[in-house]
Amino acid sequence: MTSFLSISINLFLVGWILSCFNGVTASCVPAMYVFGDSLGDAGTNSFIPRSTVRANFPPYGVSFFPYPTGRFTNGRTAFDFLGIATSFLGLPRFPPPFLKPKENFSTGINFASGGSGLLDSTGPREKLYRVGARKFLVFDISTIGCTPVSRLVSGNGECLDAANQLAVAYNTALKPVIDQLNEQLDGLSLILLNSFDYVVDMIQHGEAYGLSETSSACCGSGAFNAEETSGF
Repeated sequence: MTSFLSISINLFLVGWILSCFNGVTASCVPAMYVFGDSLGDAGTNSFIPRSTVRANFPPYGVSFFPYPTGRFTNGRTAFDFLGIATSFLGLPRFPPPFLKPKENFSTGINFASGGSGLLDSTGPREKLYRVGARKFLVFDISTIGCTPVSRLVSGNGECLDAANQLAVAYNTALKPVIDQLNEQLDGLSLILLNSFDYVVDMIQHGEAYGLSETSSACCGSGAFNAEETSGF
């Protein structure tokens, strides 16, 4: 079954590869920077004093590392897979969280932080463009109405339609903005990743992705492991 995520990431990687083998050394990708929330956090919150939103304890991380790393998952994030796929370019497999002491940030940093939001005043893309960034992979808003907490709130265990409709409205408005930036900014490669449809497909056909459970959280307790969540 076709994966929207795989198609988008593959297109992004093809652009990176072509830029590295077109005979212009300066155009090769020198570093990877990650911005986001708990879906991309690689341990940033573990270094924030008095933060109550953390994932630096079991069972987080147990299925891969196999110890807690501060990621809000039992394994790897989508950005970890992207890092692994691009490591042949000399980039880090796992860009380190920017608050981690004594790390080498010369080829990548992960700024993602669990619980963070996005404001006009904190949006980094145009600022990064001005200092030389040219290739961006942007995740749209996924199925927030199908998270374990949303299923718990819905009262019937199904996805919370109102929340998903908000995500759809945001994503619909996001695409023309991406298109406009690609047209206006010289040399910009801004790819919008359709994570919403990808996650819907994953929920409906979990076995095709090697998943036996697509409605409950990896870590927590109660219905959908969401009545008492780990780290929140």
